[in-house]
Amino acid sequence: AGVQIETNSGDELLGFVSSETDQQITLRMAGGLVRTLKPAELKSRRELAQSLMPAGLAALLHPLELA
Repeated sequence: AGVQIETNSGDELLGFVSSETDQQITLRMAGGLVRTLKPAELKSRRELAQSLMPAGLAALLHPLELA
């Protein structure tokens, strides 16, 4: 599942945490965008219960595209 992050500057980000340390969090978002944040930049962080993949998308893709 993905995460929803709100930054102190008011940005709302939706994606997957691809790496996380005490110093930084790397978030992968739609369109291949990657954003690295310092933990102090986060106003809030919420783990999402639902997948970020649109419902039914897997049925439209070849199995190799899902790998």
